[in-house]
Amino acid sequence: MRKNIAVLGSTGSIGTQTLDVARKHPELLAVTAIACGSSIGLAEQQAREFGVKVVAVYDEKACEDLRVRLKDTDVRVLSGMDGLIEMCSLPEVDIVVTAIDLSVPIILSGALVGTSPLNVILWFVFLLSVSVFGTTVGTFINLSVPGDHAQTVKTMLQVIFIYFGMIPAAAFVVAGVLLGQVAVFLMIGAVCNLLLGMLFASLSPHFLMNR
Repeated sequence: MRKNIAVLGSTGSIGTQTLDVARKHPELLAVTAIACGSSIGLAEQQAREFGVKVVAVYDEKACEDLRVRLKDTDVRVLSGMDGLIEMCSLPEVDIVVTAIDLSVPIILSGALVGTSPLNVILWFVFLLSVSVFGTTVGTFINLSVPGDHAQTVKTMLQVIFIYFGMIPAAAFVVAGVLLGQVAVFLMIGAVCNLLLGMLFASLSPHFLMNR
């Protein structure tokens, strides 16, 4: 099924690579909207090539210049952070590709879901801490269980440790939602995950030296 995509940072390296993929697979991807900071020369070329409906330009002055350049088309040119938010909120957009600095997607995500950027950052840190915990536990099990042929046993232990290790993290999230203090409990959960990850990481070298 063909998907309509919006590309944040379409003039950057990741953005241009994304458009290359869309160019090679038009049956799968349709570029509906693009956004850039101030590189309106390339943005104009992309808008004309892909026939986008909306272009968002973060820089106000550059936005006015692009409006003049695209006045012979039906392309809507939006400006500033409000323009970026409106572009990402287009009902026809199925996928938003964020090929820009992390701070902007965080602010946009907060605006789109109706929460503060701080909460989005805390969710990001919390999920990152979960990843750290899972990675360190997996490494610890792999090093501590003897035998190169016991992969099934190692995998089972990894799943069990990670599964039960995630229960406290999930409990923090639930408690935060019930008590109306999501930000506080996300921070506590992230700290716990990171401390547990550091514990397993500190134990791993011991088993590595004894292999």
